[in-house]
Formats: sequence, C-alpha cells, structure tokens
Amino acid sequence: MMPKANVEGFDKKEWIREYRLMKKDINYDERDRYRPLMCIKRDLGEFILECEKIEKRDHINLRRDED
Repeated sequence: MMPKANVEGFDKKEWIREYRLMKKDINYDERDRYRPLMCIKRDLGEFILECEKIEKRDHINLRRDED
C-alpha cells in the first residue's frame, strides 16, 4: 500500500503560478547566457550568405568574360 501524500496547505493554483514565474526567469537567464553564442551564429550565417553571393556573382562574371 502506498503512503498517503500530505496535501495539507497545498494550493495548486499558487504552485502553478510560482512554477510559471520560475520557468520564465530560468528561460530569461538561459537566453541571456546563450545570447553571445546566438549572435555569433547569426553573424556567421550572414557572413556565409554574403560569401555565397560574392562567389555566385564572380562565377557569373567569369562566364561573361569567357563568352
């Protein structure tokens, strides 16, 4: 037989409210913690796209020069 849980004084609505606030704070902390990495990832993605555009433009210019 399982022991009976002590639920005296437990307010589910209050617990859920506190849980959501804590979860929100943790999410903000994590976001701030990883923000520099996310910025680097974004900047790297933009840099790669720019390089691809330049390569494509150069490739097109080479084809024009060949013709």
